[in-house]
Amino acid sequence: MNDNQLVSTCGDGSVKLWDLQQPGFPLMSWEEHQAEVYSCDWNLISKDMFATGSWDDTIRLWSPEAGQSITQWHEHQNCVYCVCWSPYQPTMLASCAGDRTVKLWDTNQQMSTQTIPAHDFEVLSCDWNKYNPNLLVTASVDKTIKCWDIRNPSMELTILHGHTYAVRRVRCSPHQQGVIASCSYDMTMRMWDMESPNSQLQCFEHHTEFTVGCDFNSAKNTPVPVSLSAFWLKCRKRARLTRMCAWPCLQCLTRGRWRAVRGTRQCTCGTRANIRSQRWASNGGAGNEAARVSVRGV
Repeated sequence: MNDNQLVSTCGDGSVKLWDLQQPGFPLMSWEEHQAEVYSCDWNLISKDMFATGSWDDTIRLWSPEAGQSITQWHEHQNCVYCVCWSPYQPTMLASCAGDRTVKLWDTNQQMSTQTIPAHDFEVLSCDWNKYNPNLLVTASVDKTIKCWDIRNPSMELTILHGHTYAVRRVRCSPHQQGVIASCSYDMTMRMWDMESPNSQLQCFEHHTEFTVGCDFNSAKNTPVPVSLSAFWLKCRKRARLTRMCAWPCLQCLTRGRWRAVRGTRQCTCGTRANIRSQRWASNGGAGNEAARVSVRGV
């Protein structure tokens, strides 16, 4: 274990390991993934490996000391959006993907140990409950958040409704057992209590772009989460983005791969988006969260 090591992933499919005391060049650079690496998570129990999930539909396990991935799993039938280590069992990993499933993995097994058909549309995020090792929370393009007991996954324990577009990220509180935070393409962050009859606790509507990330401060006296807006995508002048990985396409509803085409952004399905990012109008239906949206440099 090295307290100064940091791992990063990129849209070019690379995974890099950094030493914070030697920031000039990465310690290691792996290029085994064949598409964008969308998620990474370091195992905080064993501390000797991390996992990545990619749009090449694979999950890979890595060791900082190894020159190549130590394990590869290829069971998902669509892009992997999130990988998340269990905070209780050092060998257990959860993943969610565009094939609408959540899979559980054991690092000692060559295949997944469990598959949960979790949602009707792509599953964008998952997280483990910090107080119960059997509870897993998922978020989806179908605008819902679900809580699962992995011992009996035939039916979800709870379904949370409230977001009006795809739920991009969900995080369980390290302070209260039933509290979770979520953020969505509806530009809001919301707090929920799964154990309360009135499940939604708060709704924060201060973002003006897609809200793509949220997390809780681990300090006991600051239990309120922080959220991240997609506005960061516009922070560099004349930003040349060949793909907008986080935003699904309105028409094909799957992985929206946006490319620069004659001054606009175009999905591989042919859908064009306006060059200026703006608040959009929905045409209705699940998955319409990305209607007429793109990015330009400031």
